Amino acid sequence: MNALQRHRQRARVRQRKIGQAPGTAIYVGEPSTLGVGAREIRYDRTFAAEAELDLSHIEEADYERWIDVAGIHQDRVVNALTEAFGVHPLWVEDILNPSGRPRYDRLGNQRFFLLRLPHEQIVVISGPRWVLSFREQPTELWDSLRQRLLDDGRIRRMGADFLLHALVDEVVDRSLVAVSQLRERLFVFEKALPAGERDRGARWLTLRDEVADWSRVARATQTAVATILTAEHRLADPVRPFFADLADHALQFAEDADSVLCRVDAVWRRLLVDEAQRARRSMRMLGIAGAFGLLLVVSLCAWLAG
Repeated sequence: MNALQRHRQRARVRQRKIGQAPGTAIYVGEPSTLGVGAREIRYDRTFAAEAELDLSHIEEADYERWIDVAGIHQDRVVNALTEAFGVHPLWVEDILNPSGRPRYDRLGNQRFFLLRLPHEQIVVISGPRWVLSFREQPTELWDSLRQRLLDDGRIRRMGADFLLHALVDEVVDRSLVAVSQLRERLFVFEKALPAGERDRGARWLTLRDEVADWSRVARATQTAVATILTAEHRLADPVRPFFADLADHALQFAEDADSVLCRVDAVWRRLLVDEAQRARRSMRMLGIAGAFGLLLVVSLCAWLAG
């Protein structure tokens, strides 16, 4: 999604929300024909089981549970699930608005994380013994984490707070990979600069726009992760060191994104210098050609006069 498309999406979101009361739970993203999947993993220290979630019968349980929803464009699904777990209406509104900014919030004993990956928003909400995750489309995002949970890993022994950490950590790690791939694309672009392609300015603008978006996401993500350490006093002591490590990862994400952004701007300055030098060479050649042409005209006039 380029800058113009993102601008149009935000404009549509604002238009749809005009006149709506705060906390109105309606989907304001792009229409989709994909289905919506909701799966639940129930677990404790001794067992774990995964199954499709029956939204018509969501009951309380005496075990830990993780419910993952892939597809938020059917707001009735999101509304039914969040209502069953007592999620605040403002958070539900944020889930259904896929153009949000990364942030962290807490109300009572519930925690809310909004995160971003390329072309996708992810929301993770945790309660005393449950975690809800919402993503825009079905992907392999949680596959390895789901398998770790089913294989009697550390996640099953450390409760919902640790599962919340694991989900956020997965997104941050994938974001680090995405920024690394942007850096590789920038290196390839730099190597191609001497070739003087005509569309290199347009290619630079596309790349710069993408890097700037990642830089904004990275800074917001770093702030959100840092907030849970500075503002939270209810994190269990065994889990707090893992969130501290996550904060380091988020800081690295922000620093890497800013570094790539600085490099992109340096490439732009190089582009400007190259274009200026090319323009000077062109003007010099035009001056030489003009002087030579003038000499020919003078010589021709002299010959005709003689």
